[in-house]
This record gives sequence, C-alpha cells and structure tokens, in this order.
Amino acid sequence: MTELTAIRDFVELITGIRPVIARKRDDWSVISEADSMRMTVPTVYTGSETDKAFRKDFVSRCPLARGFADVTISILHEMGHFATRDNFNSDVYTAQVEEAGADMEKYMAIPYEMLATCWAICWLMDPDNRKEAKNFEKNFFGRG
Repeated sequence: MTELTAIRDFVELITGIRPVIARKRDDWSVISEADSMRMTVPTVYTGSETDKAFRKDFVSRCPLARGFADVTISILHEMGHFATRDNFNSDVYTAQVEEAGADMEKYMAIPYEMLATCWAICWLMDPDNRKEAKNFEKNFFGRG
C-alpha cells in the first residue's frame, strides 16, 4: 500500500468521503465543497520547525498523542478543519493569519486552528479510534 493510499483510506474511514489529494504537495490543507474533499499533503511529513511546533502544541494539549506519528496527528487536525467547516469565516481567518505572521504560537492560537485540534483530540480520545489510527500508521509505514 502506498502512503497516499493509506492517507486516502484513513480520511475516508474518518469522514466517509474519499479525498482527492492534490498534485502540489507543499503543506497540509483541506478544502471541502458539498460532499467532496481536496487535500494537500507535504512530501516530507516530519522535521520542519513548523512540524515540531505543531506537535509540541498538540501533545501539550493531548499527552496520549505522544504515541502517534506526526503524519497521523496532522491528518486528524486537517479532518478537524473538515468537521468544523461550518464555523469557518474566510475573512476573519485570513486577518488572523496575517496578524500571526510567522509566529507559530500565535498561529496555533487562532480560534479556527484551535477548534480543529480540539476536534482531533476528541477523536483520538476514543479507544476504537486510536486502534484505527495505529492501523493507519502500520499501513502508512509499510508494516501492515
């Protein structure tokens, strides 16, 4: 199973929607319209300062996330954006992102970013979901 197939399968398990993964693969994002979803995923899943700051924030809010790979918690965060998309206001979000600038602590404190992580944490708190996340990691890392 390829990494992208593992991601698609995991996202479909969570949302019931099979995502289209963009060819441009610079950063994490999710765009949803009606019953469809388009994702971008980076070609490198760990290691950047942004990734480290995201993980530190996530784990500080959910210590049990220590046992999960960066790719897993990143996908869950993006699915949090998908699940809470009705609370999204593009103009407000854009202004908050501009205000945060390159400061990752300020960026992660943006209400919509916090909401996505809160959703991800709630999903991960369910023991059955944690089993699914571990199964995803086995498939993603080629151990499944």
